[in-house]
Amino acid sequence: AGDYVERKAGALFNGVGYGYWGTLACQAIDSVINNCYVEGSVYITEKEGKRIYACVGGLIGAEQWQGEKLTDQMINCYNAANITFDCNIGSVHIGGLVGDYGQSHMQVSKRNEDIVKFENCFNTGNIKGNLSAEYDSNIYSGGICGTAYCADFVRWYKAGNVVANALGKSRTDLAAGGLTGLAN
Repeated sequence: AGDYVERKAGALFNGVGYGYWGTLACQAIDSVINNCYVEGSVYITEKEGKRIYACVGGLIGAEQWQGEKLTDQMINCYNAANITFDCNIGSVHIGGLVGDYGQSHMQVSKRNEDIVKFENCFNTGNIKGNLSAEYDSNIYSGGICGTAYCADFVRWYKAGNVVANALGKSRTDLAAGGLTGLAN
């Protein structure tokens, strides 16, 4: 991404299967994202009852690493959009800036220098994930990241509400946090 991106969100997605959704990029690999923000609202729904795996972020759906060393950075970025995700079944990672950061890092990153940096980033939007699960499902909601592995957060804050709701009758794992829903 470039040094400056302004995108007013008003997105409506309706998808099934496996997907990444973000207003700046659906997926970012080995990237430096600087001085970006999003405002408005994002509403994503899947009501056809198909199992999904979704990563939803105000800016980036999923940030992943493919090089020999983590070089990813997100600097001076914010989300002011309200983000809502409604679905019946699956695994959902929803965050103000990034839905999922680095699940692929979990296996390979053991050194201190292999940590991504989020610096001067914040979220003022409301983050809400709703699951109406009939089967085992999970949802991770976070003010900055839905899930984050091998991440260092420097000077951040969250002012919006972060919610993970289970509306179904089966076992559902829920996690919601001001910074991240799930971290390792």
